[in-house]
Amino acid sequence: MRKFLIVLMFIILLCTVACAENVIRVPYDLIVKDTILSGHYTGEMENNRPEGFGVFEAISPSGIPCHYIGEWENGLMNGNGSIHWDDGSIEIGEYRNGVFVSGQYNYNGLQLIKASSDGEKTLNPFMLTQTKASLNSSDEPVVAYIGNKSSHVFHTLDCDSVRTMKEKNKVELFSREEAVEKKYKPCKRCDP
Repeated sequence: MRKFLIVLMFIILLCTVACAENVIRVPYDLIVKDTILSGHYTGEMENNRPEGFGVFEAISPSGIPCHYIGEWENGLMNGNGSIHWDDGSIEIGEYRNGVFVSGQYNYNGLQLIKASSDGEKTLNPFMLTQTKASLNSSDEPVVAYIGNKSSHVFHTLDCDSVRTMKEKNKVELFSREEAVEKKYKPCKRCDP
């Protein structure tokens, strides 16, 4: 019986390895939080879904070309990886179920650190600290949100709406309380 189980496990392992294949630039629709990104995937696939290591190239909802390089599980970004946008923005860290949960990113000349408190965040309950790349002082106030002067809506720093917002409309906000006090409404996309 023991030999039979060992042989059976070996056959299952062999089939699992044989099912994985490497593909080059196949069309793929990545679905994350009710958003569909259509693009191309290059890397390891299993059951017609990214599994293992691979690269996904697409156009973000804000119209900026981007690509993810890293680990995949069940067709979603899962594990260590990075997203690079053509506007120079970058996220490097850990992804779970397609969502960036911890690591660092650089946006608009600001070096940001996103730390997950419990490892299971949806979009927001994370601590966000920020320092200007050129500053070493911790006495500087920390910008927590960006408000839009025109729409009076405030956003997390990594919201796609901030990337497409005109510079003249951007307002730095240092807390949620400040944003609400100044009559800004929370963005429905990033839910700050």
